[in-house]
Amino acid sequence: MRPTLRRQHTTTCQPGGEGFRPSGRALADLLATATIDPQAFEELLMYRAAHWLAAYDIVEADRGSMGAQTVRAAAAEDEDGEQTALRIRRSVTKSLNAMREDRVRAAGLLREIAAAMDEDRPPRKVDETGTTGSQGAAEADRDWFNTVFPKVAPKRGRIVMRADESPNAAPPPPVSATDAVVRLTIELETVISNLHEEAKLIPELVEQMRSFVAIAGIGQPLSEPTATTLIMKLVTTTSGLREAPDLILRLTRDVC
Repeated sequence: MRPTLRRQHTTTCQPGGEGFRPSGRALADLLATATIDPQAFEELLMYRAAHWLAAYDIVEADRGSMGAQTVRAAAAEDEDGEQTALRIRRSVTKSLNAMREDRVRAAGLLREIAAAMDEDRPPRKVDETGTTGSQGAAEADRDWFNTVFPKVAPKRGRIVMRADESPNAAPPPPVSATDAVVRLTIELETVISNLHEEAKLIPELVEQMRSFVAIAGIGQPLSEPTATTLIMKLVTTTSGLREAPDLILRLTRDVC
């Protein structure tokens, strides 16, 4: 059954005291300029993409949904122990991060979904140019999405090389302080959203492991050393986050 969605024709995003907020630009303008306008693209990702993709089952809805319960029930009913589609959901946040790595195709997909809603049809696959030209009438689905927008490996810090350290390095583009604040605000929200999504996976993964352990007859799925290592990582992570709320709260105050 096709989703019935109403596209609102105005939306808006600006950095400010309340985070990245809508900008007030018309949806048609955002879609038309998303390929070349980073602000328009980011606004579509933050306020449109997740709902549109989930509506056509290109990404799964949030983990509290009926879909999540169905997956767990299916796992519990796999009595013969054969391979079951253990669909540990790729979080919406990670899907959006993957789209950020290929803005041209991602913006084209969002335009195609918008057109599909207007024309009451499934969205089609788009190619690397952001159009459906080379894809024919092939319908966009989850497998295709995960292939063309692969998971982004986490970044573990920045390696900065000055332009004069490499003879082939191009000079970095000028970045204003305002642009830097916008970029860092988006990055901070992304890091925290990823952390929030990953933390929610822990009890779900444990629950799914317990279901399959019972089916497979495995008495001890984790060794004590492995469990100890995982627990120590959790303890270290939570300890390191104790000061994070206060650090973020400081950003709501005048820092000038």
